[in-house]
Amino acid sequence: MNQFLAEDLTEFHAFKDRVNIIFVVDHAGRSGNVFFQTIFDQHPEVIACPVMNYLYSYILTKLGERNSFESKAAGNVCSQDTYFSMVYSD
Repeated sequence: MNQFLAEDLTEFHAFKDRVNIIFVVDHAGRSGNVFFQTIFDQHPEVIACPVMNYLYSYILTKLGERNSFESKAAGNVCSQDTYFSMVYSD
C-alpha cells in the first residue's frame, strides 16, 4: 500500500468514526431531489449539498482526464473550486 493510500484510509476512518450516517441522493433530471434535500438541510445535524452530482466533472476539468490522480489534489478541488466548498466553510 502506498503512502498516500494509507494516509487517505486513516483520514477516512477518522471521518467515519465522527459521522453517524451518510445518505446520498443522486439526481434524475428534474425529479425534485434538490427540493427534497433542501427540506432536510433545515435540520441542524444535516448537511445537504444538492449540486454535488457535478463534482466528478469539476475534478476532471481542473485536473484533466486521467486514469488516476492524487486524492489530495481532488480534495483541494472539492474544498476550494466547487459548490461543494460550501460544506468546508464556516
